[in-house]
Amino acid sequence: MATVLLVEDDDQVRVLAESYLEEQGHEVLSAGTASALHDRTQSDRQARFVKNSAFLPKPYTVEQLLATLSVHFRISPQARRQRVSV
Repeated sequence: MATVLLVEDDDQVRVLAESYLEEQGHEVLSAGTASALHDRTQSDRQARFVKNSAFLPKPYTVEQLLATLSVHFRISPQARRQRVSV
């Protein structure tokens, strides 16, 4: 799949987006701010210009996230796993 760089200042949105992307089989590098991400990667600004990369500005919907993955990376969403209650 893809490695997704996720910078989201809203903790709940970040956790939700990260969980969804991981469920879809992607590796996610996430942080609450660009400066926090800078500590984990070379540079957030450089990441925007990496070949075969895409930038999805806020606010975005799940549908827009899926469309970005589909259009830029030709990645179709996987069927959601059914949760089993115990």
